[in-house]
Amino acid sequence: CVQRVFFDDVNRATANVLVAEGCEVVIPQTQGCCGALMLHAGSEDDAVGMARRFVDAFEPCLAEIDAVVINAAGCGSTLKDYGYLLRDDPEYAARAAALSAKCRDISEVLADLEPRAPRHPIPLRVAYHDACHLQHAQAVSSEPRQVLSIIPELEVCEVPENGLCCGSAGIYNLVEPET
Repeated sequence: CVQRVFFDDVNRATANVLVAEGCEVVIPQTQGCCGALMLHAGSEDDAVGMARRFVDAFEPCLAEIDAVVINAAGCGSTLKDYGYLLRDDPEYAARAAALSAKCRDISEVLADLEPRAPRHPIPLRVAYHDACHLQHAQAVSSEPRQVLSIIPELEVCEVPENGLCCGSAGIYNLVEPET
């Protein structure tokens, strides 16, 4: 899983932010890769196998949790589509749909929470570019801006033509690192 290997600090930061905002964070010990990279690469059979394992890992705690929080847009779009991905699997279709229904991007969760942790001023002018899988596949774009808007002194500017793709295309930057 790319997120866990290359961006584990982002995973830790995500959990820390959720705790600071009053959430209880539960991470299933058997959680593995969601299969997004395999699906993006066209290896649907591999992705389906990973999706089944992911459903199995989360199922024991699914009834007790409010959300499965995702901090990587490509993973989020795949997890939110598990119901479709496993639609023809009589053993997993309903279970996958139940998991998908609880999947939310971190920005969606934070935008819905009443802020608890102090927001320290960040006197910067920044540009925000939507992650393609977040904006186009999940239709999530106002929530990240809402979360950023409550940081004192942070000025968030829109990127012209921000609906255009950044060129990463799922796994493109992994299979074409020179680009």
